[in-house]
Amino acid sequence: MKQSRPAPDIWLFVCIVSLLAIGMVMVYSAGAVLAFHEYGDSYYFVKRQLLFAGLGLVAMYFTARTDYRIWQKYAKVVLLICLALLVAVLIPGIGVVRGGARSWLGISSFGIQPSEFMKLGMILFSLNGSVVLTMILALLRAGCCLRLGSWDWPLGSSCSSPIWVQAP
Repeated sequence: MKQSRPAPDIWLFVCIVSLLAIGMVMVYSAGAVLAFHEYGDSYYFVKRQLLFAGLGLVAMYFTARTDYRIWQKYAKVVLLICLALLVAVLIPGIGVVRGGARSWLGISSFGIQPSEFMKLGMILFSLNGSVVLTMILALLRAGCCLRLGSWDWPLGSSCSSPIWVQAP
């Protein structure tokens, strides 16, 4: 017999939508003049933000409907893929320098930061909850926060993301 799902937290959803709405107002107020000057449309940045917010809400819906134990099966693979993406950033020609740091992967005019995916990968990997896992994540936290040689390591995201990783 299939177990019934608990009702979603409506207040959490209201908070998420409220933050999205406030963010849209902030994007418009901060970028309307520049968008009109550069693109001839004062809503250019708002439209882009709405597109990605919509994609995020769709992803949130499907993620919320998926049992978290299913993600445990793929946690190691996801972590390895995220690690490979972080290493790919360091390869000239693949990693793109933006804002003075080589922490982006560029695909045409679209860019992604693999460190954002690594945050999710570490969360998934920590679902197993073993002591060895906690030790590995603590070592990753220590290693990611070091400035290694001449690499332009994305220190902002690599040092802030593992902060939640604490020993049980």
